[in-house]
Amino acid sequence: MMDQPLGELLAKADTLIRDGRFDEAEQALIEGRQRVNGNVRHRARYWTLLGDARFRLDRAEEAFRCYQKAVLDDPSSERAWIGIATYHLVKGELDTADELFKKVLSLSPENARGHLGRGNVLLRRGDPREALDHFLKSLQYDPGNRSAVVGMVAAAVQGDRMDQALRPLEAYLELHPEDSEARFHYAAILFGAQETDRALEEAEKVLDVQPQHRGARELINQLSGSVGQRS
Repeated sequence: MMDQPLGELLAKADTLIRDGRFDEAEQALIEGRQRVNGNVRHRARYWTLLGDARFRLDRAEEAFRCYQKAVLDDPSSERAWIGIATYHLVKGELDTADELFKKVLSLSPENARGHLGRGNVLLRRGDPREALDHFLKSLQYDPGNRSAVVGMVAAAVQGDRMDQALRPLEAYLELHPEDSEARFHYAAILFGAQETDRALEEAEKVLDVQPQHRGARELINQLSGSVGQRS
């Protein structure tokens, strides 16, 4: 009888984290901690979720300790290893982070967060072309991941492979049409590909939502040839 409520608690916390409600997720997990102590089956997931919530609340050291507890309970916990690798990435310990992301991908080649992590490591090492390959794989497995979109755009620009970012951006915007910044990048890449009509249409959509978006306004001015067309 205890397993079902605990499973529901962990599912609720996971949903809260996905929705960006990290404080609420942490509070729910703390309130349910006593139910976890003797439950080995759920303990690793509990510590991983608590680590995720605390990491997003900018408490990296506390999150790291949670992830360590998770992998002690379940050494095969990919999500906890991703958390530990991300901790090292944030600390600038790129070699350690890279080895851990590689470890996750060796166990699960389709792990979207593993590819995201490797992409971030490679981008920080100054290898945008290989980084882009990993960001693209991350988006192949998780098309709605905004962090992967941000990394992909940066790598595509730095590696002069902007054309490869078009389809993943289209897929992302189908899932998140409200993301004006992603739409602006989409418009800019269309402009670079000489698809001016589509670029203008997408830039106009950005201004419809954010009338003061400077980049979109400048792009429209370039496309229209008349400064201040939309005032």
